[in-house]
Amino acid sequence: MLSTASTSFAACSKAENDSPNIVIIYADDMGYGGLNCQNPNSKIPTPNLDIMATLASITGAVLTEKMAPDSYNFLPVLKGEKYKSPIREATIHNTFESKWGVRKGDWLYINSSSGGHRELPESFKKLLGYTDFHTEGLLFNMKDDPEQRVNLYQKYPEKIIEMDKLLQENREKGYSIR
Repeated sequence: MLSTASTSFAACSKAENDSPNIVIIYADDMGYGGLNCQNPNSKIPTPNLDIMATLASITGAVLTEKMAPDSYNFLPVLKGEKYKSPIREATIHNTFESKWGVRKGDWLYINSSSGGHRELPESFKKLLGYTDFHTEGLLFNMKDDPEQRVNLYQKYPEKIIEMDKLLQENREKGYSIR
């Protein structure tokens, strides 16, 4: 992410004033419960991709139309300003070429039996009480199950259809901002 930010900001046009050079270090993967990556109490899920437009706004950089097309400037939200509706209907996650997920409201759908790139070590699964799922995909209620331990894929087939359709629409469109 940081290399993407560096590359993208280098290509941005300079702001009108002669501001000092500012380096912002953005740390991803802060760990369980860090920021709002897995915070079930967060009312505004903010995926990593939103950092581009937000940092551009803070630094005065101008992003062209093709730079970070799915990014949204959250600076007004960070300042505590009101907004009228959700910024995006859902948050799309891509963990691997063929593994995609979509988060909408309390629900998280993943179109694979695992969202990971490789199998977790047995010792890790035992330590944390994780089990493997043997379904075509995964469905979790993040409000009730933020640790993603109870797979509801077989229990709510209508939710799977809804979420898969939403995922496909956003993938075809190429971005999720309304």
